[in-house]
Amino acid sequence: MSILIAYFSHTGENYAVGDIKVGNTAKAVKVLEELLAEHGVAYETHEIAPAALYPRNYNECIAVAKDELHANARPKIAQDFAPEGFDEIILAFPNWWGEAPMCVYTWLGAHNIAGKPLKIVVTHEGSGVGGADSKIAKFSGAKLIKSVAIYGHVAQNDAAKTKTALKSLF
Repeated sequence: MSILIAYFSHTGENYAVGDIKVGNTAKAVKVLEELLAEHGVAYETHEIAPAALYPRNYNECIAVAKDELHANARPKIAQDFAPEGFDEIILAFPNWWGEAPMCVYTWLGAHNIAGKPLKIVVTHEGSGVGGADSKIAKFSGAKLIKSVAIYGHVAQNDAAKTKTALKSLF
């Protein structure tokens, strides 16, 4: 079995942990990679990076994210990668306004993953998955298997708790 880990993560000023150089979701993905490696699972990791970076300032970033959501925007991504050759996809992103960031939809919209097994990891600071998993599954046609929500401050500061949460995916 081959797994694709596709993720979006944001760096800069953060609601719960201050100014961060490695995003909360990226930290959770590192733990996920370690977990998969421990179990001998073949995987590749690719970042969904927007062509135009989101502002580092928290208030500016959430304003842009809210505007994109209301406009149903599809911001360009910096580099595409194909999910079609993988048996399963794990998609990780922060919960922004109860949704995945719109650049995640840009990437999903460029590929056919209908029917593929999909697991979702969402970082948040109180809103959990917020229905983003079912919205992603409906948009992509993928078969949602499981979702896990991890507090961003936990992903940022506690690898052991993050690992425990991620184990629930398997």
